[in-house]
Amino acid sequence: MTIRIYNSPLVNSGKRSKPMSKPQLVVLSFLKRQPMYGYKIGQIVEEMKMPVWAGIKLPSIYKAMQSLEQGGMIAGKQQVEGNNPPRTVYHIKTKGQELLREMVLDYLKRQDLPPQDWWLVLSFSAQSVTRDELEQAVTERIELIKSRRDVHKEDICRKVMHTEKLPGIMKHIINLGERHSKVELDTLKELLDDIQNNRLEDLYVSKGD
Repeated sequence: MTIRIYNSPLVNSGKRSKPMSKPQLVVLSFLKRQPMYGYKIGQIVEEMKMPVWAGIKLPSIYKAMQSLEQGGMIAGKQQVEGNNPPRTVYHIKTKGQELLREMVLDYLKRQDLPPQDWWLVLSFSAQSVTRDELEQAVTERIELIKSRRDVHKEDICRKVMHTEKLPGIMKHIINLGERHSKVELDTLKELLDDIQNNRLEDLYVSKGD
């Protein structure tokens, strides 16, 4: 079996970036908070309905745990309680914390990341990046959304629709996209304000950590 880990200088060099690895991000983020049994991570994934809204399937979580352990990012230790069968408790290693930080920064700065994936990464970024890094990532996201909204303001999409005689439903799809981008932009501005006014101190780490 070939075990693959997110493409990083920590584990690879001179290779092109690979697609976003949501399962690895989730596993590392959970273990960053506290050591966990492998089944507990899977249980939380199911309870949060991640297979539905994030496209993260349970088998991919266990595969990510296996690859991360073999890559030296996490480690497992068997524990026995009473007469129960032994269970493996996993914890994140220093190398894994560095990988998590790198993944979060990489994903938050990607311009091709869809909104739902960008916010997914943000939700699992706690205690992984500094305040300044998070502020910069959010600021860059705001500028990206603004630039995309400028395209809509120039009415380019509607001109293309009229010229190419696309189906009338496209008008509603374009309007939906405009509303979505406005909501995201407003939310990003609120988030940036919270960061700049130190209302989210539990979200980031200090530079010395």
